[in-house]
Amino acid sequence: MEISSLRERAGASSAGEKKRNRLEAEAQHLIEEKRYKKALKKLLEAYDSRQPGRSDQSIYLIEELSVVYEPAREALSERRDLKESLVLSGKADRMVVSDWVELNESLNENERIFTVYKKVRKKKSTKKVAESLLYHVWKKLVKRGDYTELVPYFNRVVSELFFTASIYEGEQLFSSGRKKVGSKSFQAFERQLQLDRLAEDGPLIFELALGLGQEPAARAVASRILKLKSGSKVYAALVKHAIKAGADDVAKDYFKEAKRKLSKEKFTTVEKALKKALQKRDEQKRDLDQKKEKPKKGSRRR
Repeated sequence: MEISSLRERAGASSAGEKKRNRLEAEAQHLIEEKRYKKALKKLLEAYDSRQPGRSDQSIYLIEELSVVYEPAREALSERRDLKESLVLSGKADRMVVSDWVELNESLNENERIFTVYKKVRKKKSTKKVAESLLYHVWKKLVKRGDYTELVPYFNRVVSELFFTASIYEGEQLFSSGRKKVGSKSFQAFERQLQLDRLAEDGPLIFELALGLGQEPAARAVASRILKLKSGSKVYAALVKHAIKAGADDVAKDYFKEAKRKLSKEKFTTVEKALKKALQKRDEQKRDLDQKKEKPKKGSRRR
């Protein structure tokens, strides 16, 4: 009974996907003919019939259509607002949150994601929704230095980095060997994306670990990144993020390591990063001191 049920679901899913592909193809043809109203109707039917939380080509086509046809943008905004009401009331599951985030991105209103996060994190009734949103806002929180807000998400973000690194290494060592035309170049593209993600996210996770006082975890993250990509840019990023987290001794260690391992020419990148990071920190400290010294509104100096 269970096997037949799974087959039925798979069949329904396949049929639904074929229908969406047909609707998208028809819509593209209508857009070429500048029949935007009918094209939008078909694209919305495709988008609304897809599995919640699953990214679909239809939303990108609607986004493109919105450039020349305002009702397309209005349709995206309407769906975003509907899902946002569920997010704000704490009734949104991870799939709804994912759809809501994607709609905001399509509307080029990414800042709204963080604004809503700040609202839902304050209430006990929306705590689960706030935790679901951490996946989408954690980088911004690290950049702002709001490390403690990410305590519930810390283990997950570190685990995901190590998981991505393991997948990358596995695919490097044991290629799947697909023989389709262009598959080798596509696999190389996929691997490069994974490596770029590690190089981009790794230093931020490294900073987060240091900001939370988890130095052994931070060093483990750094070692994992450097094992896969150990150029001057990675060392520069580690030094910069360590300084930002207030871990000067750790920054000094990676600065010295870079000096030992890199050529003089490449090491200048790390030197510049350290100088810039220290200057930025000094500027921020100066600004903070000035704010403290500034008298409150309405108060008079005698």
